Amino acid sequence: MRRWAISQTIKTALILLWVLGISLTWGNFPAVLAGWAVGTLGVIFFYDRTWASQLVSVQPLWDRAMLGRLFRAGAVLGAFVVLSVMNHHVAQYFIKHELNYASVAYFGILMMYVGGLATIQNGINQAVLWRLSRYYVENRRRFRPLVVKLLGWTWLVMICGLAVVHWQGEAILRLLHGAEYAQHASLFVLVLIACGFMLTGMILGDAVIATGRFKSRLIAVATGLAVNAILCGLMIPPHGLTAAAWAAIVSSAVTASFCAAVLIGFTRRRK
Repeated sequence: MRRWAISQTIKTALILLWVLGISLTWGNFPAVLAGWAVGTLGVIFFYDRTWASQLVSVQPLWDRAMLGRLFRAGAVLGAFVVLSVMNHHVAQYFIKHELNYASVAYFGILMMYVGGLATIQNGINQAVLWRLSRYYVENRRRFRPLVVKLLGWTWLVMICGLAVVHWQGEAILRLLHGAEYAQHASLFVLVLIACGFMLTGMILGDAVIATGRFKSRLIAVATGLAVNAILCGLMIPPHGLTAAAWAAIVSSAVTASFCAAVLIGFTRRRK
């Protein structure tokens, strides 16, 4: 995991430097994508491959059946990532259309904290995903306790964070972003509640992935995206930013509930 973290850090740094350079010179979006691809492939070839070769023999394996299975699994997981990113930003499209750019900035700043917490949660999940997969196959009795432990620690952190924001949210926003953002302290609380449901869905969703139910994970996030978009379209015009936060809460709760139902039902059938 240390080598994986170093690899991700190098990739992220290269991408940021490339995007910064392009934005200051050409502002060319295809060039950004090309640099992203070249940087990622370069790190994979020169760093990842080198360290992986010290553990196992790394050689191309042109097995059509295996490549076909990898492609299908990768397509499902790739679609899941795309829909997850869309779900994170869908409210801002409706806010821009129905309200104004200032409202986009207010909501975007609050969602920035959600994105940061999601990144941390994803790192934790990736660190234990292999263990969840192994427990599911070899020792089912240890699978659920590990999922519950992840949920428990996440909920504890989120409850503490909500308490701090409820108590001093206005002061935090004023200190970090200015007085005009401080007026949205109550919205900050709602966004963090949505974040709690989202992190719960991430844990349960990765547990679903550990069982090999990739399509179920995709359906869960697609359902959440649809709910989010519908609620934003119906509620943002009359109710503003508060409606966007509630849409995120309901959407994240739906995704988490879907993953929980799949996980409980599938593990019970496989006992």
